[in-house]
Amino acid sequence: MDYIRPTPQQNPILGLLAERLKQAQGFAAKPFGYSNPPAEMLMNLLGIPAVQQTMERMAYGEPLTTGSGMTTQVRPEVAEAALTVAPAAGLLGKATKGLPVGMSIKPVDDILSYRGSHQAPNARRYGATLDDLTKILPDDVYSSQGKQLYGIGDKLIDSEWRIAALKTRGKPDAEVEVYRAVPKGVKDINDGDWVSTSKAYAKQHGENTLNGEYDILTKKVKAKTLSTEGYPYEYGYNKEFEYPQQAALDTAQKNAELPISEGGLGLPPNNTSMDRAKAMGFETDVYHATDAPQDFSTFTPSVKGKMGIGVYTSFEPAYAERYAGGETARTMPLMSRGEMANVDTRTEVSDLVRQQLANENPNFNIQEWKRLSNQELANRGYSGLDVDKERLIFNPGDLRSRFAAFDPMRRNESDILAGLLPVSLLADPETRRKLDEELSLLYTK
Repeated sequence: MDYIRPTPQQNPILGLLAERLKQAQGFAAKPFGYSNPPAEMLMNLLGIPAVQQTMERMAYGEPLTTGSGMTTQVRPEVAEAALTVAPAAGLLGKATKGLPVGMSIKPVDDILSYRGSHQAPNARRYGATLDDLTKILPDDVYSSQGKQLYGIGDKLIDSEWRIAALKTRGKPDAEVEVYRAVPKGVKDINDGDWVSTSKAYAKQHGENTLNGEYDILTKKVKAKTLSTEGYPYEYGYNKEFEYPQQAALDTAQKNAELPISEGGLGLPPNNTSMDRAKAMGFETDVYHATDAPQDFSTFTPSVKGKMGIGVYTSFEPAYAERYAGGETARTMPLMSRGEMANVDTRTEVSDLVRQQLANENPNFNIQEWKRLSNQELANRGYSGLDVDKERLIFNPGDLRSRFAAFDPMRRNESDILAGLLPVSLLADPETRRKLDEELSLLYTK
């Protein structure tokens, strides 16, 4: 036999507080069974009913908002409760110190800022893009019943989003118009914004959330840049990451599949940039700081360095930054290859070269001594020299950008980028982070 069971509370302490507030409210309204309108009015003015309802919702784990995405709104009683407890927020924070996470009362501004903290979805992490809604919704979203099953009950809105979905189905590069209601004065739809394929939906958002003080922005975007978490009328706009010279990455991957006898690396078809880097000997991360205002793809070895001619790098970015401090300063993440001489080997070779020079001319040139010492190390098979936190690379061809294509057919070139990105862009941390993430998604399977 089936029984109807009460919904379990997720937070019994809040449930108890809500129950006590409810009892107090009931007693004030009817003390000893007699109606007391003044006391009931006072309780309402103090916002006690709103606080009690909000605590009850929180106790059962119910949302404090209605709608979702662009139409997310704080429930009226929650807003009233927030204003009621605002003067005591600091005291309540102290009183709940030590309680388990989720049982303390959050600051009022945290509750009221939910609509701004609800981040627009990105299908790379979760959800689906407009061109294939079946990655998060059943196939019938595209059927004639789709509007009734997944819409919001507004004939115009449901028609507009469905038309956009059908138009772009299976076409990730198809362009579609999107709309966003914004406060007056805002001019652009930005990466990460909530948008809708329904103009009527955007207007509804403007009327409900922005109190009619809004403008509607529009933009043509590709279907694959729109991500939904299951509501086909609202999307997160995630600007398409443009890959400069994408062909360089594809070509490098294909070349790496070739056997070693044909100049390839003998790697599997789904080889990654780091697979190719390792196979080509680029295994050590180093950094180089520069003040050069112009982009460049090839290093010019320093001729005045303390260890002689070569490209100076460091194992620590902060250490490298000591050598560049101008307005155009930037630090480049690189990878180096080859065997490095240590201090002992360098001392041995330097002493030998110095003796040879002194025999010919006691007043030999110091820079020439350093150059010949490094040349002798190179002749012995060393690609550079490690001293403390620094690494000197003799041949620029033994350096690559961390984000290079690592094409085996270009393994002996001194181009650190292999046609991928300008140095100024690679020096920007956010660009490096996003590129690294995108490359990982594309080339790691």
